[in-house]
Amino acid sequence: MTQIVSNDFYEIAYHSSKNRFYLRIKGFWKSEAQDVPNYLADWQRAVAMARPHFTLLTDLREAKTAPQEINELHQAAQQILVKAKVLIVAELIDENAFVEYQAEHWSRHSGMPRTKFKNPEEAEAFLDEQVAKAGK
Repeated sequence: MTQIVSNDFYEIAYHSSKNRFYLRIKGFWKSEAQDVPNYLADWQRAVAMARPHFTLLTDLREAKTAPQEINELHQAAQQILVKAKVLIVAELIDENAFVEYQAEHWSRHSGMPRTKFKNPEEAEAFLDEQVAKAGK
């Protein structure tokens, strides 16, 4: 596993043999400039490492509801992933209805395929199964 970035707000790692990214979003992001100025650049750098039809496991269990500016940032990041040919995304979400609503909104606007889970093992198994089905 290659750690691409880890800071107080997010972590991105890449497992090359699985062609899978792991994203963990942490806490409240007040503004792009203040908290996450390199988020899109980090994703651009990350997807350059991947092969087409990569998968992504996103952990939103520590995420907090985001302001509009951050919603737009997440949509832009998802568009980077879609353009780079993400196959499928598994999202880990707890019982936070606001974060779930925002995550649904982001993917609807970006066109990113996603399925939500509460258990990391089930999310991993789902992604492995989707890769096997796609023959990628």
